[in-house]
Amino acid sequence: MNDELLSLMWIYSRQGLEDWDGANADLKRKAGEWLSAAGIVEGEEEVKATLAGELRGKFIPMPRDQGGKGFERSFFQPAIEAGELRSLTLFLLVNRAREESLAFRFECERRRKGTRHGYTHVQLTRYLLVAGGQFPLRGVVRPGS
Repeated sequence: MNDELLSLMWIYSRQGLEDWDGANADLKRKAGEWLSAAGIVEGEEEVKATLAGELRGKFIPMPRDQGGKGFERSFFQPAIEAGELRSLTLFLLVNRAREESLAFRFECERRRKGTRHGYTHVQLTRYLLVAGGQFPLRGVVRPGS
């Protein structure tokens, strides 16, 4: 992963952690429940380990939307293998009272035998990919809902 991207992710993560520290207890509890299969990082050391590819699967809080419209909180989950960003999942907690959320997975090109996609793309997702398993995301809007 190039140094500029790593630096940007680190700065962004630090601001996200600072904003997350100030979040109310109900928001932290709900987000923790919804992301329980993966977990949420608990400090700068876990962010560093995640960005180094040493800690996999945890979500990093994103800086708070200052406008406060559209969604309550967002998180990202980088999948880093052998120093390369393979994918990035973006989780948006839209409205915890109505149990609504959205999730997108940005996947980088992978040209290896047995891979399904040989091109960079983004897709809506209803699952977390953690430790080789798929876990359904709670509150994700389903087609036709």
